[in-house]
Amino acid sequence: MHDTTSLQQLEFPRIIEKLQSLLSTPFGHQEIERLEFSGNREVVEQRLQEVHQMLGLIEAGEYIPLSGFADIRPYLDQIKPEDAYLEAEALLRIKGDFQLMGELMHFFREHQEQAPLLWRYARGVHYHRNIVREIEATIDPTGEIYDDATPELRQIRKEIRTLEAEQKRMLATLQKRYAEYSQDEIVTLRDGRMVLGILPSQVSKVNGIVHGTSASGATVFVEPMETLQIGNRIQNLRIQERTEIIKILRFLTGLIRGVRDDVYYALENIAALDWIYARAQLARELQAAVPRIAETRKLKISQGRHPLLILKMGYEQVVPLNLEMGESFTTLVITGPNAGGKTVALKTVGLLMLMVQAGIPIPVSPDSEIPLLPRVLVDIGDRQSLEQDLSTFSAHIVRLKEILEQADS
Repeated sequence: MHDTTSLQQLEFPRIIEKLQSLLSTPFGHQEIERLEFSGNREVVEQRLQEVHQMLGLIEAGEYIPLSGFADIRPYLDQIKPEDAYLEAEALLRIKGDFQLMGELMHFFREHQEQAPLLWRYARGVHYHRNIVREIEATIDPTGEIYDDATPELRQIRKEIRTLEAEQKRMLATLQKRYAEYSQDEIVTLRDGRMVLGILPSQVSKVNGIVHGTSASGATVFVEPMETLQIGNRIQNLRIQERTEIIKILRFLTGLIRGVRDDVYYALENIAALDWIYARAQLARELQAAVPRIAETRKLKISQGRHPLLILKMGYEQVVPLNLEMGESFTTLVITGPNAGGKTVALKTVGLLMLMVQAGIPIPVSPDSEIPLLPRVLVDIGDRQSLEQDLSTFSAHIVRLKEILEQADS
């Protein structure tokens, strides 16, 4: 619709960079990546009204619950195969996003009268309460599976605790027996086995299996033969424990897989709300308004200010622009001394028109009128091209030729 050269010269990418910094979720960036300028009046007016409604909530002091989302899309992709499952940490992140979805939907349901256009997005964000409850009942906040997640897991862990207590008692006795062979009274875990720390010169005096040495080489880790059998039983139970945990994780993953498409749809709606929220925050910073969309090609800018200058200098420091054309005349020549604001005026007009077509309110008086033109074509500034060895004048001629080829009136 608008060529890259014009977008660059009008510095529209800097507006996009600012909006990217105002996004609250990992999902909003996709909306910016697929941003399209619209020449459809109904589409543009709806986009602007969506931002206006969001801005109304912000200015009323409402907290918009869009922050805190984790990017769960990789997990949703990962569980597409039926045999795939997620670890507890991933399930907790999904649970967290589901809870935030519930808060978001509840907020906009409560405010649907003030923001009916935003509720249309939020009602597509479902709160899967039953899945949240299942995860909460199964996984603790640190990512550990609760003992009573299943009767089988409870029994396995009970046996492990009993054996580990017996193992510790045995090791305490053996530690005293071999005290003269160790530099420190060390009982530690090595490769899943409980071991004693023995001096290298005394290893042959301890009947057991060596499981390695310390980084300094000053200690050899030995599992006494007296605890080998109980250690093996604990290891076997650990394998059974992991098998049972995987069964639990598969079950919870299956619940999420069952609503996977619905969650993708919810994330699309969250992304849309985040994109609207970012534009509303920018509008607030610019003290922007929603202009009227002209039915003709009439352009009327009242008290228009350059958005990037506002961001740099502050609203009051930017000189406003008043301009009207498109009815009795369609061509305007701006003259004046150097540093008199001619380029700023041209860039202000072009950038404001681009922002409106992108659904972004602009820093103008509300009685301004902006037409929706199929193209905004620009040639501003020094276009010296060293690569093509063209003079500044020749570079302008090449650009004007491009403009004439694209212009439709």
